[in-house]
Amino acid sequence: MTSSLRGLSVVDVKVECGVTGYHSGEVGGMVPETFRIMRSLLNRVDNVDNGECHPEFQSGLPAWKAKEAEVLAAAQGPALYEKFALHPGVKMICQGSLEELYLNSSWRPNLAITGASGIPDIKKAGNVVRPATELRLSMRISPLIDCTFVGNKIVEMMTTNVPYGAKVTANIVSGGNGWCQREPEEWLTKAINKAGKAFFGKPAASYGEGGSIPFLNELEGVYPQTQIIAFGVGGPYSNAHAPDEMLDLPYAKKLTCAISHIIGACSVKPKKDSAG
Repeated sequence: MTSSLRGLSVVDVKVECGVTGYHSGEVGGMVPETFRIMRSLLNRVDNVDNGECHPEFQSGLPAWKAKEAEVLAAAQGPALYEKFALHPGVKMICQGSLEELYLNSSWRPNLAITGASGIPDIKKAGNVVRPATELRLSMRISPLIDCTFVGNKIVEMMTTNVPYGAKVTANIVSGGNGWCQREPEEWLTKAINKAGKAFFGKPAASYGEGGSIPFLNELEGVYPQTQIIAFGVGGPYSNAHAPDEMLDLPYAKKLTCAISHIIGACSVKPKKDSAG
């Protein structure tokens, strides 16, 4: 089961100094370099040495999530990260602690630079102090943090007390809140575990996904009494949103059968339970 999903906040930030580009031999050291200013501003959002985001983007860690990390680290070991190929010698963040590695990828905020403008391709680069640097900031956020708050806070951090008085424009592009599963009622837990044993030979387990499905949070808001359980086929032999996107078909078949049995159990749940 997917026990939690991170949210997402995307902000475009543009730093401008010169009205136009100037020859670096003439103005280098005089006209502020926009990329250096951008670097300085980004340090306000996350730590350049370890990638840890500013404390205002952090949330507490529930005891059950810490236990989940412990169970997954023991059960999967290095398989938690080995499917992601890195160049020889490159290590994962917190590779020495599988529990921390899992929590970093499923619960804690993380900033990625997903696009850039104003920076020419190396083949076209000249000796110019460019007039502007623009980056797209994409932050995965904790399931417990509001995406609107994060977007507004990033804008504030990037536009307040800017070095050299440079012109900075920051705009929220998009955002979506994360989601965290509530503990299922006893009858539903039994149905899920029974289906897990029947089709997978073991009880069900949970896993926090680092990606985002904002409509789950919205769905829970519309139907607050409903028990929402998120299942998926993103396992070790699956790959989502990539050129080689694929599913493990035997696993998908087993999951389809398990879900059908869980839905069947919903029709015979205790009458005193009014949850959907």
